[in-house]
Amino acid sequence: MRRSARRGLALALGTGLGICAAGVLLVGRMLARAGWPSVEDMRGNLEHELVGALAPARAQAIREEFAHLAEHPWAGRYTTPGGQYEELLLAPDGGFTLHVQTHCGNCTGFEAVGRVRELAPDRLLLEPERAHWARYMRSRDPQVLHLIEWEGRRMAVFEAQAERFCAMLTSGESMPEAYIRRGEEQAQPPEELRPPGRPLLPEPLRALAREPRD
Repeated sequence: MRRSARRGLALALGTGLGICAAGVLLVGRMLARAGWPSVEDMRGNLEHELVGALAPARAQAIREEFAHLAEHPWAGRYTTPGGQYEELLLAPDGGFTLHVQTHCGNCTGFEAVGRVRELAPDRLLLEPERAHWARYMRSRDPQVLHLIEWEGRRMAVFEAQAERFCAMLTSGESMPEAYIRRGEEQAQPPEELRPPGRPLLPEPLRALAREPRD
């Protein structure tokens, strides 16, 4: 095939692919305007279904593991304050699951599942195998989880929420947002009371948490 013919064929193919790509984009926009789900929405729905299929059995295995751990330093059930809360289950072998409980129940369900790796006595690394959505876990990227002791309570704070946690701690006005370890049978309190004193913060968070204002 002559060079000019090959050049013409390549140009035609390139033009054709460009037209096809533009057509796909246009059709996608038309479908979105008509109320059809976008590719991103469909991908998110599929990921949510995969989390829902994998997480319940993992959560059950983690709960069964709790019975054999005795006084483990960080394993357990953690929940955020309030009636609409997230439940984080952590165990060294079973890994973790993240479940969201909403007031209406329409959006209630598992949002992430994966493995746990201990980086330090006060720091874990959560490695999601599947993750759909959560306030501080929006992808399958590994997430650092800081462990905090405060007046006998064990708390957990994602790296992504650390700045807000420390700002609320400094203000001294209310209970900072965190995952708080609770017993399996412990009821979810409607309001979380702020413990007295100051928490024992991991080194990375100490620079963010100034002494509270008078």
